Amino acid sequence: MKGRFVKEKTALHIYQRTADRGLLFYTSRDYIVYLTLLCTLSRNKGVTVLAVSPMVDHTHLSLMATSRAEVAPFIQEVNKSYSRLFNSSTSRSGSLFEKSFGCAVKRGDKAVRTNLSYVNNNAVEKKLVARAEDYKWNLLAYAVSRHPFSEEIVLREASMQLRRALKEVSALRKKDRHLNYAMLDRLYAGLCKKEMDQLTDYILYTYSCIDYNATEELYGSYEKACLAFASNQGSEHDIKEDYDPGSDRIYARISNTLISKYGFKNPKDVLGLPLPEQAELFNDLWISTKASTHQLEKYLHIRRSGRS
Repeated sequence: MKGRFVKEKTALHIYQRTADRGLLFYTSRDYIVYLTLLCTLSRNKGVTVLAVSPMVDHTHLSLMATSRAEVAPFIQEVNKSYSRLFNSSTSRSGSLFEKSFGCAVKRGDKAVRTNLSYVNNNAVEKKLVARAEDYKWNLLAYAVSRHPFSEEIVLREASMQLRRALKEVSALRKKDRHLNYAMLDRLYAGLCKKEMDQLTDYILYTYSCIDYNATEELYGSYEKACLAFASNQGSEHDIKEDYDPGSDRIYARISNTLISKYGFKNPKDVLGLPLPEQAELFNDLWISTKASTHQLEKYLHIRRSGRS
């Protein structure tokens, strides 16, 4: 695979959004389920991933491939599997993703580098982080560290629950099994905040499918890649994306409000409320969070405004 990339220097930029323009990810466990699923399937299908950026309401992938047909079955399986898992944790049914996905071919070093900058900088563009490598869910920081967002694990100081969780994650990864919500509930049970962060880093490092060598080939080193990402956020003219100039931080504010003010243990549970209760909550959240009606529609997976 590495030799093929060196020879062809061709990548596909894949853009995927939800069918109703609602959110894809509400909690860290949503991101973990998606990423372990994506990485497990990519290895099983022989698909090389150059970059990934799961955002709250859409995803970006940069894959080493030459045509849409080459990766379509892989994308469809990822979407179908994540939809099933997501729906199982809510009262939803049916496909979560839009049937078609955006796809643009990037040929040559310059085009691929521009695309990697664009994909990795999505969280910077949405004002979630200052630098591309600060975004946990694009897996970029795991190129050089096993624990970029937590303290290093010292096994002799770790709780029995954490040691047991680490062992189970390793076993599941060796069996090429992705993680689901029931597994995560069990793995995180009884852990303190520090150990939860350590376990998250361990999972993401262990499962990461990013071809970091390809990035180093294009830029010379990880450090040079990060400098390039910081100086050039890239651009995309070949895919028609939804554009929202606001920050995605508003969705975390909505989630925090649902937990702190309304007593939700999981903010995603709001999707299972009867419509009259959703309508009442919609108005309360509009006042308390200062979110726009459009942002609340996205969060609650409702479409009042007739947007396409």
